[in-house]
Amino acid sequence: KQCNSKDGKEAVAIGKARAFNGKKQFTEALAAANEALSVSKNTSLNGFFERGIANEGLKNSEAAKADFNQIITLTEKNQNVKERATIYAKIADMNYQSGKMAEGDSNLARAMELDPANTNFPIQKGDMFVKQGKYDQAFENYDIAVDAGRTDLDMYIIRTNARMKMVQDKYG
Repeated sequence: KQCNSKDGKEAVAIGKARAFNGKKQFTEALAAANEALSVSKNTSLNGFFERGIANEGLKNSEAAKADFNQIITLTEKNQNVKERATIYAKIADMNYQSGKMAEGDSNLARAMELDPANTNFPIQKGDMFVKQGKYDQAFENYDIAVDAGRTDLDMYIIRTNARMKMVQDKYG
């Protein structure tokens, strides 16, 4: 079935680009990312991100850098500080997924500066530490979220899952 909505076409193109990047088929990923950017009239953060990853894979360093800089430029134009912080956190997540740990840390720190009351950010940071096997740092960040008032059931599920992963890592 043909998709007729702009958002749907963009989402499909981004999904294709992400899949092609994951399979290291960077030429195809570049084409799909360009399709997403065309549909969005060059406003898709995910489109620029996937194109940047594809350009990196194709050894087009300058083009990749320009794509990542465009993400920052679009983000900085957003006057809603909490929304901008959320975008930085999303960029950080994309950085982490692509193995760009330093960039991810920097973008997540920026998100936390812009919206220090958002408890999702220390949880996101804690989750990254869990993936790295740095459990003390993970629980320090989870404690920051709890101290800031995040005491819902989800918070305790997150902590329990992290503790179980820690025990599995330790004892196999």
